[in-house]
Amino acid sequence: MELIVKNPLWRMGVAGLGLFFAFSVTASRNNTVSAQSVVDITGCQDITSSGSYRIANNISVTDPTDGACLIIKANNVTLNGNNKSITITNKNWTSMALDVRDLPDSNWVYSNWHDISVSNFSSNADVRTYGNGVNHVLFDHLTVSAINVLGSDDVTMSNNTVGEGGIQVNDSDTIGWNPFRPIITGNTITGGATNVKVLMEIWGDNIHPCPRLDAVVTNNTITDTRNDVPQEANAAVRIRCATHTTFTGNTIHSTGTTIGLYMRDESDDGVYENNTIWSHDNETHRISSGNGDKTCPARNVFRNNIFRSDNVSTTYFQCLSQGNIWTQNYFWGASGGLAFISGAFGSTFDHNTFYVSSTGSYVQLSYRNASPPDSWTNNIFSYTGTSLFDYDGWVGSPYIGNHNLFQNRAGVVAFGDRGASLSAWKTNNGQDAASIEANPQFTNAANGDFSLQAGSPALNAASDGTNIGAWQTSSCTSAWTCDAWQTCQSNNTQTRTCHDANTCQPPTNQPALTQSCDGTAPTVSITAPANAATVSETVSVTATASDNIGVVGVQFTLDGTNLGSEDTVAPYSTSWNTTTTTNASHTLTAVARDAAGQTTTAITVTVTVNNVVACVEDWMTIPCSGWSGCDKISHTQSRTCTDNHHCGTFVNQPVLSQGCTAQDSTAPSAVGNLQAK
Repeated sequence: MELIVKNPLWRMGVAGLGLFFAFSVTASRNNTVSAQSVVDITGCQDITSSGSYRIANNISVTDPTDGACLIIKANNVTLNGNNKSITITNKNWTSMALDVRDLPDSNWVYSNWHDISVSNFSSNADVRTYGNGVNHVLFDHLTVSAINVLGSDDVTMSNNTVGEGGIQVNDSDTIGWNPFRPIITGNTITGGATNVKVLMEIWGDNIHPCPRLDAVVTNNTITDTRNDVPQEANAAVRIRCATHTTFTGNTIHSTGTTIGLYMRDESDDGVYENNTIWSHDNETHRISSGNGDKTCPARNVFRNNIFRSDNVSTTYFQCLSQGNIWTQNYFWGASGGLAFISGAFGSTFDHNTFYVSSTGSYVQLSYRNASPPDSWTNNIFSYTGTSLFDYDGWVGSPYIGNHNLFQNRAGVVAFGDRGASLSAWKTNNGQDAASIEANPQFTNAANGDFSLQAGSPALNAASDGTNIGAWQTSSCTSAWTCDAWQTCQSNNTQTRTCHDANTCQPPTNQPALTQSCDGTAPTVSITAPANAATVSETVSVTATASDNIGVVGVQFTLDGTNLGSEDTVAPYSTSWNTTTTTNASHTLTAVARDAAGQTTTAITVTVTVNNVVACVEDWMTIPCSGWSGCDKISHTQSRTCTDNHHCGTFVNQPVLSQGCTAQDSTAPSAVGNLQAK
């Protein structure tokens, strides 16, 4: 039996810690390795030493031992997946591709693993961190079924493609294991099988008051495809018992029966801005409290969001505490109560547009006795039906309101038993003195364009002199300029600031403000020829190079000029024909490049080229002497020839002696250096 935490089957408390037990089937496993430079991983194994690792090949395993194919139990580990895959056959709910795991030893001492980077591989299984002591972990550019962060701090999840398990950040049902400062940015999550309740969850703890997590969730695309009869509060995203959440620039689309964004318990002091949340058969936004010992969400700011529902109401606010602010939001619902609020008090709704598209729908505010009342100012309400508001047993003022615009597209605006008309409402409640009943003249409400046409009574009619309602206009196109990316941080992320010159409200097409980065340049050194060596003919120039993520290529240079093309595959080498250079001193180096464009130049190697120049005989420039007279005894004659290059070799020397007859006793005329026939 082994310790495993992943959707635990049961819980056993040990010394105040939640431990979960599950059985797994034994599978083959490589020996534990330790890293010295870049270590290639070829199969499932434990990583127990600091260093750089690289998955060298695709890995396939059946039900890995200890629940995960790769288990990291060390500090300062960089694992580059090298775009390889980890496939688990006969996968079950305990199967994981990778686990950063901190389990106690026999004395219940934890190791507290930290500074771990995992990137660039795909798997049909999950990746996970487990343990309150695990911190500063990066999951980047992974394609996996789920990412689970259980009790770990400072975990960054960026640019990943995640399947039906989604991204789950929680305390693993262990008191005190609330995950701190998770960053979830630039991910694409698509899924929602019938056994997955929430695709993205930020869950602090099962305690009161709820802990501060400081979660940052930015620029993610979340598509929830679950389409069964919903359980209570199935959602694409759930923020639960977690305070100080920053949730910006996200796109949530629930195509089935789930809620878009669900907040509950004391999920206080968050900022939810520039998001598009679109649901189909459930509300886009639900706020409630699930446990009796916890208060309702308070002091959250919702700004420049689009809440859209195809078939039902956009909101279900069952439990709101004080200090929440909704401003510059669009609520576009099809049927049912657009804004159903029960138990709400002390919150502000300012400069929002509420639009119910279907006939017979209405905006429903159901208040109970609470103080102080909400403030509703500068909002547009457009509906088709009977009463705009429906009141449920409140005592005292329903809300403090003014400068709102009300429209019943089918008749007169009514306020339930508080007034059959706007004037009656004003008289009975003493509110909305400057509010009006009129057609806001939207540009194209049927297609979601709620900008105001010229002549709209909402133009410049707000209490602050601006337009009533949200300020988005169809003609406003954001013109973004961005500062340079900041220095890459220790968690391998970098940020920048972007500005919209047109200040569109809400901003559109905002560029990414956070991205993953590689802050470590590669290393490289020349291994041959050696410094001060003498070389000749053709030699091989070689180098070694490594990087925390991966070396893209190595370019060799000779005297500052490229020597051959960049070598993109290790071992790195190029061929040098030294006969094409002068016999002199020359310098060699190598430049290594990583995927981030960072380069490192190796220490220069100086060598001496010494090639022997072959001597070529020249018997033609200086003419041979004339033939001598014929020797009457030997019947031969001779001559002398000179090699102008004085090579000392006689390969091409002309004939110096030849036979003759008596009549040749007189020397003939010189015939040059022609050889005798």
